[in-house]
Amino acid sequence: MMTSTLLSSPRLAGDLLRDDPLPPPPLPLPSLPDDVHYRLGSAGRCSGRPNLFIFASDDSGSVVGAGGNDPLSRRYAEARLAIRTLARACRCGQEMASVAHWDKSLADVLPTNLNRLAVRRVLAGLVQPPDSAGTSDLGPVLVRIERLVRRRRWARYLPHLVVMSDFELTDPDPSGVFDQLNQFPGRVTALVLGVEPDPR
Repeated sequence: MMTSTLLSSPRLAGDLLRDDPLPPPPLPLPSLPDDVHYRLGSAGRCSGRPNLFIFASDDSGSVVGAGGNDPLSRRYAEARLAIRTLARACRCGQEMASVAHWDKSLADVLPTNLNRLAVRRVLAGLVQPPDSAGTSDLGPVLVRIERLVRRRRWARYLPHLVVMSDFELTDPDPSGVFDQLNQFPGRVTALVLGVEPDPR
């Protein structure tokens, strides 16, 4: 079962931070599994405004392990479907997407325009990363994402953060992390992963 919650942060991007050096080129990723077999409704008309969609995914054992909350990685299949739908709707060239795994990974994707060629890069990052350590700490990836959205080159984009997790956090201060999430400089959607209990 997947539920979503929309949190609107009261503040927008603050101080600009110095751009970090470019990361090394990513490792080859495994081929994408079959996607979901349904279609999303219309995404509506292109907004014509600069938006940045950031997918932050939890790849910890409680999510991906046998008996976990999403062992088949359906969260990634659904995120790929959402990206394709957005890319088809965008005509202004100002919609961008990024992928930030909870464990910093070579599968991470910096903000990329949702045009036909570049969108493949985003789709390739929406997989369980081969170099994941399986952390359940949300705080560190939030810090990385906040730095990212305040960089000069992306500061004009409205961030839309999508957190995909079962929220079985191991952060030392979970309530502080939720406060941090609530203060994110943009919009936040929490996709809460869960398995329906066995009725037997």
